[in-house]
Amino acid sequence: MTECSRPGCHKDVTSPDVCLYHSGAPVFHDAQKGWSCCKKRVLSFEEFMEIPGCQSSDTHSAEKKAPPVPVNTSGGASNDSAPVAVQPKLEQEPKPAADTPIPQPADPKKPVEPVILNDPDDAVIPDKAMCKRRGCGKVYEGSRDGCVFHPGVPVFHDAAKGWSCCKKRVLEFDAFLKIPGCAKGKHLFVTDPDAKPADSAEAKNVECRVDFYQTPSKIHVTVFARNADKEKSSITFTDTTASFDIKFVDSDAQFSNSIVLFGPITPDSCTYNFTPNKVDITLTKANGISWSGLRKGETGAGMIRFGVGGRTGTVGAKSYVYNEQG
Repeated sequence: MTECSRPGCHKDVTSPDVCLYHSGAPVFHDAQKGWSCCKKRVLSFEEFMEIPGCQSSDTHSAEKKAPPVPVNTSGGASNDSAPVAVQPKLEQEPKPAADTPIPQPADPKKPVEPVILNDPDDAVIPDKAMCKRRGCGKVYEGSRDGCVFHPGVPVFHDAAKGWSCCKKRVLEFDAFLKIPGCAKGKHLFVTDPDAKPADSAEAKNVECRVDFYQTPSKIHVTVFARNADKEKSSITFTDTTASFDIKFVDSDAQFSNSIVLFGPITPDSCTYNFTPNKVDITLTKANGISWSGLRKGETGAGMIRFGVGGRTGTVGAKSYVYNEQG
């Protein structure tokens, strides 16, 4: 099988089907992903790979062209609407008095090992079925052996792209798709690779990505928890912590985490909002001091952006507020 070289097509060059492809370049803005030639934006990498092409052709192409340069709107030239990464130099936090107890963050959780599923031995595999494991893409030719894949998830940090299961990072999106797998096993042609095994301890305790950015008075936190159940979940705040106990619709899975925050907050002014793909949390700073991380003790963690009047992604915050106590 020779796959069509046009972005977004994925069909065999000999296929009689119409070639639907993207003429633009990949666009990554914060957690959103899409193509410069069309307006649709999604959050997960799997959804991004399945965005239908916006251009059509009666024939497919096997011509190898230079890959489109991904558009990363997290950096670049400044303008009134482009987010700007700002890395302020913060003075050292004041040292507490000798008799002041220092809150200790909870012990870090061990990384959750990915659950690698396999097709049942009696599974009926359709002709020309494609392996569903990330990074493989091989077509069924009578054997289930010889799969080389990525058991982790895509990682996009600024312009660098890679997989959580291995260390290699690249800049171009086309090069990211070609990163060789780091695990070997059987192909997966039928089973959903993201399905959770029944009655599995791993299925009940899951990890969710947590991102944040800040304005002069607020910390905006996003927990990427798809299909979170608002009625069964709870989010609580204290002066120094934010705790999440997020449960999911039609699932026993849950995401539980308690974060000792970088700085103090005003709990009564903090809010949260559940959406189909994520949970948005707004923390109100108690003192207006700039944070260099979300968790206490972090330095230079995450992207810090300030907006005029609190609007996300605008150029502003002419001055930073530092902790002058020392």
